[in-house]
Amino acid sequence: MTKELLLTNQLNESSRLGPVMNCSTEVAQPLVASEGSLPNLGRDYMNSASDVAQAIERLVAGLKEDGDEYRMFALLGAVLQKQPEIVMPIIRNSIVLAQERLGQNRGSGSSATLLYPIDAAVRTLAQRTQFMLVDSLSADNWDETKLVEMMKRFPEEIVELAGSNTTSKNLPQRAAHLLWLLDQCPLVQPNQQFSFLEIGASGGLILDALQQPIKFKNWMSEQGYRSDYASKSDGSRVNQTLGIDLVKPELDWLQAVILEDGLRNETTEFIGEFARSEVITADATALSQDERLQQFFAQKGNNLPVIFSCFVFYQLDEPTRAAVTQQARELLRSQGGGLFIVSDIAKYRGYPDKAGGCVSWIEDQDGNQVSPAIMATKSTLTEWEVL
Repeated sequence: MTKELLLTNQLNESSRLGPVMNCSTEVAQPLVASEGSLPNLGRDYMNSASDVAQAIERLVAGLKEDGDEYRMFALLGAVLQKQPEIVMPIIRNSIVLAQERLGQNRGSGSSATLLYPIDAAVRTLAQRTQFMLVDSLSADNWDETKLVEMMKRFPEEIVELAGSNTTSKNLPQRAAHLLWLLDQCPLVQPNQQFSFLEIGASGGLILDALQQPIKFKNWMSEQGYRSDYASKSDGSRVNQTLGIDLVKPELDWLQAVILEDGLRNETTEFIGEFARSEVITADATALSQDERLQQFFAQKGNNLPVIFSCFVFYQLDEPTRAAVTQQARELLRSQGGGLFIVSDIAKYRGYPDKAGGCVSWIEDQDGNQVSPAIMATKSTLTEWEVL
């Protein structure tokens, strides 16, 4: 039985999957448009210190709601308030460079897209220059004086790093909620083999976990996380994985964007224990035309194709988001069908009152919802409930 026929025959089971998100056979539009796609917001991070200060406040609020480390951004807000002449040129020039290097507009939209690279650049550079005798990646070792000194001594270097890299916080622990959703999907068979393609894969850490779901499940259990997933996965074989992104970050950048010390150490341990996935640079708005992606899925034609993203779509403006979604569906159709998983910041997907949180669900190649929708919390997305 072909994948396309199998998916068609099993669609009638999806009626028990709970509340349907914004799914249709056309390109799904977001329930709430992203900050970057709303021109009437009037934010101007290039020139307005007040707008940047409010972006910091929003980011801190979201991190606090999820119980995550926020102190570096609170320090940045304090320095901005007292010495905007130090902070604003770095903000402004990083926005310009990100547009030039990455084609990414950071001038008016997501606070995380703007600020995560600034913070990661400061701490990565501090580590590379041995600015501290102690761990420069830990918020415990920073104060306003040290942050001011770094921004005064290395403004051009901070801009170069921040403008050339993306948020990149791609934690392997986030694979858990994806595997749980796949278990709930009636289109996924027992002992299913997958070919996973991740949009915005950063260093590919989620893909590394998805290569060996049973090994990952056991590793997560040892770390004290929930492990009620991967029940449909075949533990005897390795899933096929490939990631695409604008850039491929260095290891120290991947570590710097992890704000919590314990989580950073845990993730570093994971990197040492799991095989690495390939990540290539590619244009997500032209997925179906990329021969490398066609060849990737063709290599193991019996695997179920799965395209997913995690905390990527909120960074895109509405036309780009729609184009990427359509391309993902066309690529799946070209393979005879498959699954598309979106995990995105909740306030951009119909929950505007949520400062943190992630909403996630599975669609088929035509945009029909084929899993429950869940709300996941913590930066690791390791706690969730069905909506």
